[in-house]
Amino acid sequence: MSATAPIYQARNTIAHWIGGKSIAAADEPTQDVFNPATGEVSHQVALGGAREVGRAVESADAAFSAWADTPSHPSWPRAQSFPGTAERAP
Repeated sequence: MSATAPIYQARNTIAHWIGGKSIAAADEPTQDVFNPATGEVSHQVALGGAREVGRAVESADAAFSAWADTPSHPSWPRAQSFPGTAERAP
């Protein structure tokens, strides 16, 4: 499945998004996702197990060094300089 493919699978099951790819849970149960406005089940979400957690941790570990070297947004130092910004943040 490509990175641009929807994360919905058969029976409207929402898969895991790991390493930029849609990953189906291997033999794990699903849980209903409810529309809060109607109370109806809109989808199911795949519940992950040890295999999915392991893949997510491996993916995060592999991506960390490149992510850590990414510079922050150029406006961040200016935003930090506004007095009281942190105190007013929700």
